[in-house]
Amino acid sequence: MSHTVPHSTRTRPRGTLRRTLTAVLTGAAALVAAVLLPAGPATAAPAAPATGSTTLTIISAVNLDAYCRSVGHPNAVQNSASPSGWSCSGGGQVNITSACQYQYADAMAKGIGVYEYQQRSGPTGWVCQGAVTKRIDLSGGLDLSGYCHSIGLGDAYNAVHNVDGWMCGNGGAGVRIDLSAACRYQNPGYVQAGYAVVHGYRDFTSWTGIGCLALA
Repeated sequence: MSHTVPHSTRTRPRGTLRRTLTAVLTGAAALVAAVLLPAGPATAAPAAPATGSTTLTIISAVNLDAYCRSVGHPNAVQNSASPSGWSCSGGGQVNITSACQYQYADAMAKGIGVYEYQQRSGPTGWVCQGAVTKRIDLSGGLDLSGYCHSIGLGDAYNAVHNVDGWMCGNGGAGVRIDLSAACRYQNPGYVQAGYAVVHGYRDFTSWTGIGCLALA
């Protein structure tokens, strides 16, 4: 599958997100897992999120392959007969909101509404948005190999060059990386303060353009 969120950005795997409704992760220079940078220095503990009115903000493009896999199909395919323009290979039209809610179940568990948003027409124009009271774009990078080591596995690698393809190596057997879990690993202070710490990216093929953000 392929999703393009048409915004100009620039990141390494240590990318950032802009804080606007249509802000998304920046495009990245080519980078391999062997040179993913380590986490930045520790910062002061974040304040707990305050309550208030919510605003819709784009979180990320949507990983439809992951959603289809969760319902027993190998991947998503474009299908003009489907209302969303997507189906799961082997059966079943894709509801984009369901896919977004699967992708950001941790945010929903903290009371954040997650919905689809068609940023531009056509099947590749879908993104996920959240109803939040606060959004913080987290610096410090995304050290996927460090996360893999923290769970007892080998270095991160990506054999297919898309967001869904990041794996932790373990004697040649790969384990797919939960990108939001990697963000939580690198930002424990925000987790402890009560934020939903999640991943985001501008495009399904932006495999080196993944960053982290804190939502409340």
